[in-house]
Amino acid sequence: KDFIENKSRLEHGKRVIINNPKVDEREITLSFTIEGNSQSDYQSKKKAFFDELYKGKIDIQIPANSSEVYHLIYTGKSVTYAQGLDRTFGKISAKFNEPNPANRT
Repeated sequence: KDFIENKSRLEHGKRVIINNPKVDEREITLSFTIEGNSQSDYQSKKKAFFDELYKGKIDIQIPANSSEVYHLIYTGKSVTYAQGLDRTFGKISAKFNEPNPANRT
């Protein structure tokens, strides 16, 4: 979050309080790929993926990077979708909000 600032006509410049800084929420865009063995397999995996997104609250962990768990809220904004010609592969980008980046446990 922005630091607390105060301007006074009685002082030069401005006063900035930098004690105990806090982290603000953030919006992130994540990209996902979905791959199926057949068109029907792909469609069922895509439906299951969107069903999970539509629940709203998503917890994501990337074990190869760290043990942190990202607690995200699906916003439904700026979703992009691309599908392969054989209809067994697709790429989805979606926006999420991380209400408290300091909480990754």
